[in-house]
Amino acid sequence: MTSRADSVSYRPDIDGLRALAVAAVVLYHIDEKLLPGGFAGVDVFFVISGYVVTGSMLRTVTSSASADVLFFWRRRLLRIIPALIAFVFGATLLSALFLTPYPAVQYSGALRTGIAALFGVGN
Repeated sequence: MTSRADSVSYRPDIDGLRALAVAAVVLYHIDEKLLPGGFAGVDVFFVISGYVVTGSMLRTVTSSASADVLFFWRRRLLRIIPALIAFVFGATLLSALFLTPYPAVQYSGALRTGIAALFGVGN
């Protein structure tokens, strides 16, 4: 008999679907004539992510739902924050090197966008 942790293991097929969803969006952004409707890959990616996140949370179920959610978000933030900071720092550095301060609107717009991205309010 398998436990719940054993039955929910790595699924390469899920990674393949996720890769197809990303490829659809990339092709759509390159030229929408290459794959009309490729933007639907975003929806597919979100559905797959929901499946993966739910599976992750179910593997760590304890007696306290609030502790489960806090544990999940702590793990997620510890994994994502370093990459986010490195990316925003790199993008800021490249912007400073390649965007001219004049017109000031372009430069300040890039800075505002970077700050918004750092705090997750870019959209």
